[in-house]
Amino acid sequence: MSSKPLGKTRPLWQVILLSIVTLMLYYGWYKWIIQEELRRYKGYGWSGTLCLAPFVLGVAVPQLLRIFDPDVPGWFGWFSLLGIAWIYIVQFRLYKTVNELYSEAGMKEPLVVWWIFVSSWD
Repeated sequence: MSSKPLGKTRPLWQVILLSIVTLMLYYGWYKWIIQEELRRYKGYGWSGTLCLAPFVLGVAVPQLLRIFDPDVPGWFGWFSLLGIAWIYIVQFRLYKTVNELYSEAGMKEPLVVWWIFVSSWD
């Protein structure tokens, strides 16, 4: 076992409740901090910003341009799917990393990677 400090435990009920109350802003912070904690713990990996910025920009920019720029065609909003695809890639990597940490500790891997297609809650 590593002597590095672990991240803070956050109960699922708390993440769900705060995500609903803050219209998903808390969930964005939660995703960011989880990636930061993993990066700090392992000494390498994707930062929270690298994980969330492409998602936020990928979803928001095409929609904002489609709505507020009259020269942008309506179909341009479909480019938001790239941002959504990105967050699935990030989630896949998160599940894989968590499973690796459990395996390295000699424990059973707790996550089934394909769950990301069933539920977005981790």
